[in-house]
Amino acid sequence: MQCNKETSKFFNILFVLFTLFALDAYAFGAFFIFGYAMR
Repeated sequence: MQCNKETSKFFNILFVLFTLFALDAYAFGAFFIFGYAMR
């Protein structure tokens, strides 16, 4: 499969956004569980 630079850049941005979203959700989940346990 041959992909040009634009497609590569688009998937790179999509991957970065997905990674940030996953890390944010994970951090929020850990913070929520920690706060619930400390309550």
